[in-house]
Amino acid sequence: RGAGHKIAQGYAAIKQIAGGAQHFAAVHQSGALYTWGLGSGGRLGLDITENGDPRADATRPTVVQALASTPVLTTACGYSHMACVTTSRDLYVWGSAASGKLGLGLAAKEEECYASLPVHLPLRPKNRPLLRTVSCGAAHTAATTTDGELFVWGCGDGGRLGLGREGLATHWSPRRVDALFEAGHRIGDVSCGNA
Repeated sequence: RGAGHKIAQGYAAIKQIAGGAQHFAAVHQSGALYTWGLGSGGRLGLDITENGDPRADATRPTVVQALASTPVLTTACGYSHMACVTTSRDLYVWGSAASGKLGLGLAAKEEECYASLPVHLPLRPKNRPLLRTVSCGAAHTAATTTDGELFVWGCGDGGRLGLGREGLATHWSPRRVDALFEAGHRIGDVSCGNA
């Protein structure tokens, strides 16, 4: 028997790490969200207080100031975008809006655009479900609710959104995967790939 185990204090405070193509995020146990890596397209969510350029790279973990007063529960990184669910079960997205992966509607279709700061994305404004998880793929995003619903948006190539034949196109706003919900299936988690 050797000496008792010691747990380092620094990493113990991080409850989740997510990685994208060239960027990363970490959720601290306090709910603070840190991002670092390549900043192009606003994928880090760092505002102009971070060296004056929301597209600047960050060589070390940096707090996303726009969410400083909103504790984060979980986060996800895609190829060039990110998303998070807060402790109040709201969804925020930022980064590249190409292929509809931010779910911001048809405005993102007209021009190549990005959101350099986290944007609140309500799934259904009138009957708002509480968010559970979120996942980002290369060109699409998916989220689950506490009611077991699955919402998807972005590029539908290859059927990756699960919306049937009509889902092969790009969906610029979140859509519920009705086939699963109507069949009585409740989804607890989701994971998007890069296909």
